[in-house]
Amino acid sequence: GWCEGESCECKCDHGWAGAYCSDKIAVVSNFRLGRPPKPCPDNCSGNGACQHNGTCHCARGWAGYNCSLECAGGASNPCSGQGTCNQTDGKCLCDEGYAGRN
Repeated sequence: GWCEGESCECKCDHGWAGAYCSDKIAVVSNFRLGRPPKPCPDNCSGNGACQHNGTCHCARGWAGYNCSLECAGGASNPCSGQGTCNQTDGKCLCDEGYAGRN
């Protein structure tokens, strides 16, 4: 460490602490302080990724707050590839020129 100011207060090098910088401390890299992540509803039913804020980001073909709703047309081919699955209710919003439930 080094002495700083008129009072010669010790400023410690990285990895050292204490009044005289004589205490070795563990240095943890990539450590993030803050609140732990919130749990997601039903662990996203195994069909999505849990976000840090406790909400689910559903995988392709799944919808709902907990990713338990399979999109119309099936998870492997949601909306028959001719539309977009509504992430709230799993219903299809068809592309222009297409109509139907899935």
